[in-house]
Amino acid sequence: LLSEEWVKAAGSKHFDTYVMNPGGYCADEEAGYGFYFWLNKAVEGSYRCYGREGQFVIILPEKNAVIATQAMNSNVEPILSAVWKHILPQI
Repeated sequence: LLSEEWVKAAGSKHFDTYVMNPGGYCADEEAGYGFYFWLNKAVEGSYRCYGREGQFVIILPEKNAVIATQAMNSNVEPILSAVWKHILPQI
């Protein structure tokens, strides 16, 4: 339904986000913003949909994978750190 070019553009940096951190400080929140997608610092080329307080859909094109999280924590850094440390190595 969507062209490959649009998908690549959607997950590319179009806006600097170092000045805003919606879920408190988190290094991944400073990686940039695409077409409604936040970029991730931890995994180059990956990006995520950002829900409220730790609800994420993380897209990993190089791994051909998607990770979804559901949480209720205003500090999202531990949630993303757990994904990078525990889930990503298993993919």
